[in-house]
Amino acid sequence: DNEFNVHIRVHRDACRDMGMTKYSYGLYEETEDGVYYIQKYETYSLENFGRWYLMFADKAEIIEPTELKTVIKELIAKINSHTFGFSS
Repeated sequence: DNEFNVHIRVHRDACRDMGMTKYSYGLYEETEDGVYYIQKYETYSLENFGRWYLMFADKAEIIEPTELKTVIKELIAKINSHTFGFSS
């Protein structure tokens, strides 16, 4: 099983909106950095994490891993092209 460590920087407004769901996605550490929080997660699926991340992506930044940035770009490309990977 692959386990990924994810570090993100999130504006406090987005943190408030996350509520308790952040724990469902593997949050294990959160430190305050001005109006931002640095959050650390352990996750088994970058795709699932990426889908959740898109809900607040305009108020956050991926620190690591770079693979998560790739997942996000691929999800956005699917949204933009309206090809959602479903076969007909």
